[in-house]
Amino acid sequence: MKDKLIIVINSIMELLIECNLVNKADWFKAKLEIIQKNDEHSEKFNTAIGDIKKVIAGMGSFTDISMMPKQDSKLSEREARLKKFYLAEQLDEVIIALLKKNV
Repeated sequence: MKDKLIIVINSIMELLIECNLVNKADWFKAKLEIIQKNDEHSEKFNTAIGDIKKVIAGMGSFTDISMMPKQDSKLSEREARLKKFYLAEQLDEVIIALLKKNV
């Protein structure tokens, strides 16, 4: 499950960078580094996924971000928006599964 979480976060970071949202990608990168370095049952790991869970949906969240791909991007604005919602759903599902597993 941790591997799937890492894949989803990497995909989110790629999308954010593709949409010129490097500062938001950097935030996910910092959380990803904690996740990679710590065991699934550690406090640091659980705090990191808790922080990510808080920013998935809601006002000012990942799903609230306007996705405007760079001009040279292969993604259209619509594709970027759809990918954002797909990744948010994937992220939420993986985090819920990890939280249930760690209880």
